[in-house]
Amino acid sequence: GSSGSGLHGIRSAPNYISIFDDLPLLAIGPVSEISPDENRLDVLGQSIVVDDTTNFIIFNLNGDLVSNSTGIETLRNLEEDDYVAVAGDQIDPGLHLGTIVVKLPRSFVDGASPAFVRVILDLVDLSAGRVSSGKTLIDITATLYNPQNLSTHSGNIAEYFGYSYSNHESLVATNGNIIGAIDGSGSSQVAGSSGSGLHGTSGSGLHGSSGSGLHGSSGSGLHGSSGSGFK
Repeated sequence: GSSGSGLHGIRSAPNYISIFDDLPLLAIGPVSEISPDENRLDVLGQSIVVDDTTNFIIFNLNGDLVSNSTGIETLRNLEEDDYVAVAGDQIDPGLHLGTIVVKLPRSFVDGASPAFVRVILDLVDLSAGRVSSGKTLIDITATLYNPQNLSTHSGNIAEYFGYSYSNHESLVATNGNIIGAIDGSGSSQVAGSSGSGLHGTSGSGLHGSSGSGLHGSSGSGLHGSSGSGFK
C-alpha cells in the first residue's frame, strides 16, 4: 500500500488469507516453540494445539504457495521464528486449538513486523502496565489511554496489536481492547462493535472498515484496499 502502517503489504499472494473470514484470528507473529511430539506450536508464547484436521498453508518468501494440507505431520514444515497467522478456538489462558495455520510469505523482524494476539488474561498488573496469558507477557502501557482498558482484569478476553522484540514470548502493545470475558460457566462472551474487536466497524478491529484491522478497507489491515496491509 502507498499509505498507512503496520502489517506490510504482500502483493504476490492475493487473497491467501481470506480463508480466515469466519474464524477467530488467534495470533500473528513468530513461532516461539515447536513441539511435534506434543502436537503443538507456540506463537508469541501462546500454545496452539493441532490435530489431523488442522489446515496448514505454507508460503515461501516469494509469496508462492508451497503446500496446503491437513495433518499433524505438516507441523514439521515449520521452524522457530517463522512468521505465521493462526485461526481457531480459544480454550484457556495461553492455550488454543488451531484450525488454520498460515506460514506468511515474509520473514519476521524483531520490533518491525506487526504482531497480534487474542488472549484470555490470567494475570493483570495495571500499575506496571503488564498483563499475561499463559507464557505470553504483554506490555499494555500504550493502551491505557483507553478508559475501558483501565478496568482490565483476569478472565477478560482481549486483543492486542503491537511488536515483539528479541523475546518472542512477549508483546509490546500499541493498541488493544477488551472484547469479552469468561463467564461463571467458563464460557466466553464476546461483544463490541468497534475498537479492536472481531468485526469492529472502526479502529483496529478484524474486519474493521478503517484503521489497522484485518480486512480493513483502509489503513494497515490484511486485504486493506490501501495502507500497508497484506494484500
